[in-house]
Amino acid sequence: MKKIASILVLCLLSAGVKAQTAKKSQITKPVKSVVKMPAAKSDSVSLASLGAWEAGQCFPLSSDKEYRLYDFVINLNDIRVIKRYKPYFDKYHYAFSGYVWEAIVRDMLADADKDLGTSIALRSDNNTLMINVLKYQNLNKFPEYMCGIFSNLNKFSSYLQKADRSTIPNY
Repeated sequence: MKKIASILVLCLLSAGVKAQTAKKSQITKPVKSVVKMPAAKSDSVSLASLGAWEAGQCFPLSSDKEYRLYDFVINLNDIRVIKRYKPYFDKYHYAFSGYVWEAIVRDMLADADKDLGTSIALRSDNNTLMINVLKYQNLNKFPEYMCGIFSNLNKFSSYLQKADRSTIPNY
């Protein structure tokens, strides 16, 4: 009798685990929202051709949807990033990698106010630049500052041109 009761309990536990596993495996697709891009300034390149972008972000900055460890990421495998920025890297003979982007963004932040420049942590790999803002007060300041550079290709190009080549890797 005890064996039958213990087998019955094990069956019930197994059924409960299977039910919980089935609930977790049901995946819902995220809802995509369309965000209107701000009007372009006269010295800026229109970002309308880039399509819908994340609210509160500035192209090529996006949120870390994969790991949720970083405040912002720049995905260098994104075809829009390649088409928009790679020609400038080629023009100045830089490798189009996360390591080079990290060095260039460090140079860009050197011109920012000291508080913003010292509160940013950068990490890179071959095809991604990951960014953490260390001070909560600068969470909105960082994309605002970088958007002024990323949206104006003349300004972006000038940063690539004046970068200290000794600090920039060639891989």
